[in-house]
Amino acid sequence: MAEQTGKAYQPRIVRGRIEIWTPHSNGEIAFASPAVGPANYINTGKQILDSNQQVPTGDYTSSLLHSAYCSDAKNEPEFGNVRDLMRTNWLWIFNRNLWTEN
Repeated sequence: MAEQTGKAYQPRIVRGRIEIWTPHSNGEIAFASPAVGPANYINTGKQILDSNQQVPTGDYTSSLLHSAYCSDAKNEPEFGNVRDLMRTNWLWIFNRNLWTEN
């Protein structure tokens, strides 16, 4: 992750091989676009891992969704695609839910 400077961070789009960079924690995170789908959860995760990328967890995805809905860059076509994916339910989030007695 790249470090932010003192000014307010804005999401950015890299076109060609489409990348969506959004603020995340103390830096930024990149998402490859378009997202994989439609497929089932397991096949989608396998396709992402086979392409040497990390599967999007809820923590990562919240940065993408905040930028797609709440940032100054939300009117970029790539963020429109993210919102379309949300409407059609093809944006998978890969989390492991753990339960312990304590």
